[in-house]
Amino acid sequence: MIWDWPTRVFHWLLALAVGYAWFAVEILEDMDQHFYAGYSVLGLLSFRLIWGVIGSYHSRFRNFPLSISKLRAYSRDLFTRHPSRFAGHSPLGALSTIAILLVLIVQASTGLFSSDGYYVYGPLNEKVSAKTASLLTDIHDINSDIVTAIVVLHLCAIAFYSFYKREPLVRAMLTGNKPGVAGERSVPGWRAVAVMLLCAAGVYWLVT
Repeated sequence: MIWDWPTRVFHWLLALAVGYAWFAVEILEDMDQHFYAGYSVLGLLSFRLIWGVIGSYHSRFRNFPLSISKLRAYSRDLFTRHPSRFAGHSPLGALSTIAILLVLIVQASTGLFSSDGYYVYGPLNEKVSAKTASLLTDIHDINSDIVTAIVVLHLCAIAFYSFYKREPLVRAMLTGNKPGVAGERSVPGWRAVAVMLLCAAGVYWLVT
């Protein structure tokens, strides 16, 4: 066992929420649904930040292999056709995870203040000046392109690792298990449920 069930549930729900946020605004043209998806993203990100501190071993940020020496050594073997020796995140995978979290935090948080100036207003739009709201709206619009780019890059990386390096990343994120590595004991499930409820209540309080 590498990935505990809270990390796996977070991963797939985040993918679903981000995808639906795009679908709601680009296809359905339904801003209410877009906001609800954004609230879901915000709650999930809040959970992941907390779980990155109190979760199981490979989910904790402090255990990410982010040293320069590990990154340099991993880069030298990046294009060899065999799985990496890292049980959890590889150095590049850890950097990618942090980048995705940061980009989505910017997107979800600026969306709370954004407005089209006519009909659509984020729940916290009136809490800031018109100038600040306009700036945050611009950041939200520009950052949406960065979100799209990083999602596409993430999917390309998954394909690269799955087919070229023969590393079963998708299966590991579905089952939690990864062959050929030593597993770790998961933390109690009640802790994850408590954090999930806390984050949901926090987002509900924030947007209402």
